[in-house]
Amino acid sequence: MSSSGKSSADQFRRLRRGGRDEHPCHACVTNSVTNSQLKILFTPVLDNARASGIQVVKLADVFSDTDGIPDWWRLAYFGHALGQAGDMSRGGDDADGDGVSNYNEFLAGTDPLNAASVFKISQILVTGTNVQVSWPTTTNLIYQLQGTGSLNPPVSWANIGATTNATGGLATQMDFGGGRRMGRSIIVW
Repeated sequence: MSSSGKSSADQFRRLRRGGRDEHPCHACVTNSVTNSQLKILFTPVLDNARASGIQVVKLADVFSDTDGIPDWWRLAYFGHALGQAGDMSRGGDDADGDGVSNYNEFLAGTDPLNAASVFKISQILVTGTNVQVSWPTTTNLIYQLQGTGSLNPPVSWANIGATTNATGGLATQMDFGGGRRMGRSIIVW
């Protein structure tokens, strides 16, 4: 790693010495990242100086093509940054044949190579006028159940209940008095 022509090791050698005491300091090093991967190597520098904490901040996603899927996601699932027809890794493709495009799998946090990993309502139980809706979740996402009385345009969706924080398991929410309205679950983020 280097910044402004100086190596990161030089940047981190900024230790003030007062007798045997070493006073810590910090350095901010900004580097461009190739193929959405950052590699940090630790090597001994200046009298056993050490890093006690490193914070890596992603400033933005890198997009090598224009289908809306960032390179880091496609690298994780397909091993390359650009979408290819041969392995169905483009945004509009459906690599696992579950009826959901790779772009929508990216948005939902699901696995584009596993047909069982899909964002959809998995169970609806009706008891009188109450409707219980369940769906699989992906960790770190927030979901909102919505309902409408008609699918005729213009469709107006309304939130039902509070948002649901994802646990990676099954989310269940009750629509009290939902009766015969149509429902959907959306990802709020």
